[in-house]
Amino acid sequence: AAEALFGYDAHELAGRSFAMLFAAESHRSALDYLDGLVRGGVASVLNDGREVIGRVREGGLIALFMTMGRLDEDGSKFCAVFRDISQWKKAEDELVAARRAAERASSHKSDFLAKISHEIRTPLNAIIGMTILALRDTRDPKIRKALEAIKISSGHLMELVSDILDYSRIEAGRMDIRGRVFLLPTLLQEVLDIVGPDASRKGLRLTMRADPETPD
Repeated sequence: AAEALFGYDAHELAGRSFAMLFAAESHRSALDYLDGLVRGGVASVLNDGREVIGRVREGGLIALFMTMGRLDEDGSKFCAVFRDISQWKKAEDELVAARRAAERASSHKSDFLAKISHEIRTPLNAIIGMTILALRDTRDPKIRKALEAIKISSGHLMELVSDILDYSRIEAGRMDIRGRVFLLPTLLQEVLDIVGPDASRKGLRLTMRADPETPD
């Protein structure tokens, strides 16, 4: 199996340093491992092994997990077991690359949402501000009702923009939840004011009944 892994015949390696089986960057790691086994006791048998980079005869490199142990008491013979982990390392590298790509995509998305939020909020604030000013100067009931609908719809759109940003905060683990007291009948009336015109255009009639004693 080792001959097949490294591309050498056994007799070619007799009497030569086993470091020749490794890439230069793994020489120190492999030799330190062997040196620790020479000095060690039980640890020479029970050890965690280590990752090394093997060098095959044709000059290619291969990712290996090596475990070594002593075969005799005087420490003159050792056994090394190699496991090809190339596929595992490739999968690991692909996972790391995928994670980095996902992190970049998430960062781009957050930047995009922040920019869009700013671009939408600016004109919305102007619409809401002008609507409030118009409400102060208008006494006509029909016009006031229309302006109130504009104000409510603009506020609703502003909340949707905030919700989109909240999703990004939730994904990033930075979302703070705060409770808020509200009047259910008021909320239902606001919903009715927003969706009512669309319903009327489709020939639907929406009504709402709310118990005045409904608690906050």
